[in-house]
Amino acid sequence: MTEIYSLLFTDIFTSNLVFCFSDEIVIASMKIFDSYNKLHIIIIATLAYFLVSCFNYFFGSLCYKILAPLNKDHVIEPNKTLLQLRNGQLIYVLLVLSGIPFFGKFIIFLTGFVRVNFFKTIIIAIVSKLIYYIYFMMF
Repeated sequence: MTEIYSLLFTDIFTSNLVFCFSDEIVIASMKIFDSYNKLHIIIIATLAYFLVSCFNYFFGSLCYKILAPLNKDHVIEPNKTLLQLRNGQLIYVLLVLSGIPFFGKFIIFLTGFVRVNFFKTIIIAIVSKLIYYIYFMMF
């Protein structure tokens, strides 16, 4: 019985990596068979999503550090749209949409790239994905 929950954890983790294009198929299979504890499924899936969200955020910030210019001669003034995205309320609306299965991982990566506050990003992403999992498992 624990093997299926470890498979669920692995599937959620790998399918939500920013460079992976697979879908969360194990959770859908567990819902179809309906012989597993829904609370355990929601907790394990949310924990896996928390860890992969942290990874995607730090991967986005690492990509920014790699692509950022090294000396001040190459520094270009930040784009006005990028600054508005980083400092405005639009990023929080995007974070609420991070619960959507395929596009959420790219939103977390984007927030890491534009250096939005880590804790706000993770809290909003986890709450939105938790709501998605609860709705998905109950209906």
